[in-house]
Amino acid sequence: MNAPNIVLAGNEDVERALGVRTLPVTFLVQAGGRLTLRFDGARDWTDEAFVRTYLKERVDGR
Repeated sequence: MNAPNIVLAGNEDVERALGVRTLPVTFLVQAGGRLTLRFDGARDWTDEAFVRTYLKERVDGR
């Protein structure tokens, strides 16, 4: 697995284009640029159940 690309807040053009109004916000984008998921608000990325439910099942199509 490759390390994710991370874009931090501060670019108003990007924030406006993506409809960012509050932070934190996380976007999961598949190869080719397709937006897969958007999470507004904080998430516990170390919670295995969360990762399994929202990342593996939805991104992999399971």
